[in-house]
Amino acid sequence: YVQSTLSYVTQVAETAPSTELTVAAKQGNLELARELLRRFASPDSTDEAGRAALHRAAKYKRQAMVRLLLSAGADVDRLTDDGHANTALHLAATQGDASCVRRLLAARADAAVANAAGMTPAQLAKGDECAALLRQALRETVREGRSFPSAHLVAAAATGDTEACRRELRAGADPDSADGSLTARYMRNTHEASIHPSIHPSIHPSIHPSLH
Repeated sequence: YVQSTLSYVTQVAETAPSTELTVAAKQGNLELARELLRRFASPDSTDEAGRAALHRAAKYKRQAMVRLLLSAGADVDRLTDDGHANTALHLAATQGDASCVRRLLAARADAAVANAAGMTPAQLAKGDECAALLRQALRETVREGRSFPSAHLVAAAATGDTEACRRELRAGADPDSADGSLTARYMRNTHEASIHPSIHPSIHPSIHPSLH
């Protein structure tokens, strides 16, 4: 009986959504959030607009709430389902909340995830400290052999700005970056920008100053 009960509780904990948790996260109401989590509310509960509790906490600079939700197992890289496809890291970056950004990165948030507009958190960051943290995270991404999406690369390709394209690619930008509709390769071909194919992130050991 005990095992059966524990099994049921585990299933509830994994499946019970709670819009109340998203409200508590937005308001920074730790007492209510803890009680809801104790009653097996999912830490990934979303509101009617498809934004999870962690998204709301990051958006409204609720740092203690972010810590609580992460400790409860919230998905640090979950995307909003509101058409913008932001992660909590995107939202913290737009608020210039360096403390929240630091905590999310410590929880292994992916700094190279692009939102629906093709923007990484670094490209949305407000404030010098926040931007520096996210640029460093992108550097680490490139050192791991990965590239990152860059809406800036798409914009440069769209205007035929070859030098800007080279800078972005040297920094580690993905040549197939998109801005939500068009890719950098498509824009490059359309405008016949002469981006040499040898300029690829994997052969550049350092980050170009364009992202400094």
